[in-house]
Amino acid sequence: GNDNCIFQFQLLKGKLIAKDTFRLGDPWPNRISVTGISVNNSKGVLYAVTQMDKCLYIIDIKSHRILKKVPLGAEGYTCQLSHDKSKLYISLWGGEKILIYGIQSNEIIHSIPVGSHPNDFCQRRDGKLLYVANAEDNTVSVVNLQTERVIETLDAALFPGSLTGSTTN
Repeated sequence: GNDNCIFQFQLLKGKLIAKDTFRLGDPWPNRISVTGISVNNSKGVLYAVTQMDKCLYIIDIKSHRILKKVPLGAEGYTCQLSHDKSKLYISLWGGEKILIYGIQSNEIIHSIPVGSHPNDFCQRRDGKLLYVANAEDNTVSVVNLQTERVIETLDAALFPGSLTGSTTN
C-alpha cells in the first residue's frame, strides 16, 4: 500500500510472524503504492507492480536491491509468472490491457488489449489460457497465451443492464 513496502510473513505454530520487509521507497506522500506481487524463488527475484508511480519493480530477494524499475504507462493492478516462468503477465487497471514482460529479455515484449479496468486474472492449469476480470465493463477476457490474443469475452454482469463496475473484481 502507501507504506511503499512489501512485508514477508512466516507461518509458525499457526501464527503469522513478520519475517522481512522489502522497501520500494519512502512512505506516503512518496507516491508508489504496491498493488500486486509475484515471486520467482528459483531466480531469487520478487516482482511488484504499482498504482501511483505506474511501474514494475524487480527486486533481488537476498540483497533487497531494486534490480530494475520499468515504467508501465498506466496503473498496475497485479502480476503473475507464466507456468514456465519465462514471462510475467501484468494487468494495467488504468490501461485496458495486459502487458507481457519477458524474463530473459528483461523488457516488455507484448501487450494485449482487454476490457476496461483489468484487475485480477488466473491461468488455466495447462498454461494455455488467461482469464482476465475487467471491472469497469463487467466482463472476463479469455486470452489464448500461445497467440497472445483475446479469443472470447464473457459477460459477467449480475443481470442485464447491471451498472458498470458491479462485478468481475
